[in-house]
Formats: sequence, structure tokens, C-alpha cells
Amino acid sequence: MGHTPTTWKENGNAQIVTNSPSEFEVADCITDDRINASGEQQANAAHIVKCVNAHDELVAANMAAERAISRLVNTSPDIYTKESHKELMDAWGLPGEARLKVEHAALAKAEGK
Repeated sequence: MGHTPTTWKENGNAQIVTNSPSEFEVADCITDDRINASGEQQANAAHIVKCVNAHDELVAANMAAERAISRLVNTSPDIYTKESHKELMDAWGLPGEARLKVEHAALAKAEGK
């Protein structure tokens, strides 16, 4: 069974609802007082919404980055020079092979693996 389709929004009372006219309730971040949600509860709901709504695009971007890094790392030595390796180190703070592992781990985490 899958989750409720996105996009979601926070309705101002720490409840996460679908972004549709019916505002189907997805989740409720209120733990005690049903009338007055705290600022923290509203912030939690807003943060969940932000993360969920960005998830699919971030996973797609990570997959594209992982493919690009893999192609670069696995390219022929005459193209993957010491100079290009230094540029990657400056940009990523890691050698290409290590950055590929970082991208792979982030993607697995995002996909719940």
C-alpha cells in the first residue's frame, strides 16, 4: 500500500492535508490540546510537508548525480586526469570514488533501504 499522493500542505493547525479542495487529512502533529497547536507542532508539520513534497525531485536529482559521477569516475584515464581529479576534490571535498559512495548511500536512505 502506498502513501497519500502529494502535494501536501500544513493547514495552520499542525495538521497535514492534501493540497486539494477537500483537504483530506494525511497526518495530525497535535499531541495534546486539540484546539491550540503549539508553534513547535506547526513547525513539525510544516517541516514534514516540505520534506515530503521535495522527496521525489531530490531522489531524481541524486540519481542523475550518481550516474554522472559514475560515468566520470569510470571514464578512461586520459580524460580523468590529475587536474580534473583536483577540480572534483575542490568541488566535492572527496575523491570521485568516495563521492559516488556518498551519493549511493544518500539515495538508498531516501528510498528507505
